[in-house]
Amino acid sequence: MSFLMYEMARHPEIQEKARREIWEVCKYDPEYKVTYEDLHNLKYCDMIINETLRIHTSVTEVRRMCTTDYQVPGTNVTIQKGTFVLIPIWALHNDPDYYENPKEFNPENFGEEKKADRKNAPFFPFGEGIRSCIGMRFALIQMKLAMVKYLKHFKYELNSKTPKDIQYEASPVAIEPKGNVLFDIKKVDIENYI
Repeated sequence: MSFLMYEMARHPEIQEKARREIWEVCKYDPEYKVTYEDLHNLKYCDMIINETLRIHTSVTEVRRMCTTDYQVPGTNVTIQKGTFVLIPIWALHNDPDYYENPKEFNPENFGEEKKADRKNAPFFPFGEGIRSCIGMRFALIQMKLAMVKYLKHFKYELNSKTPKDIQYEASPVAIEPKGNVLFDIKKVDIENYI
């Protein structure tokens, strides 16, 4: 969530577009309780979450053991059964062959217009296949619910202590921001949305 809110503070126009989508889904009612079904209608919020997970990949790599000998197509290279293969998630998520301007935060990377281009683009912030993160659905729902709660009522802004670029610190489990990521949080005037 800290990476997501950092990106919202850095991109107020994206933050505002997400806030307007949230208020629309919440029927412009400050007391509206978001349902599970409502979460599926937050398409732009999904795009923001996915772009945040692409840029700020929490797991930089996954390792898999080759279960059968595999001939790499077009080469004379064979990966032997039992060999560990490293999949560099962070590198793939930041590869300009797959994502135009990969360092730029752009939720449109996950929009409908780019869906065909994205077909072959690697995106697996929770791993892939039968060994993907068991908590993926829960984490995505939790992120979206928090995003709804936070953006519906609060605005995030940069301040003099907000880092221009986040530095990362590896932990035993995932990548985290190094040090504090500080920004201003202000109450939203809900009269603008009801």
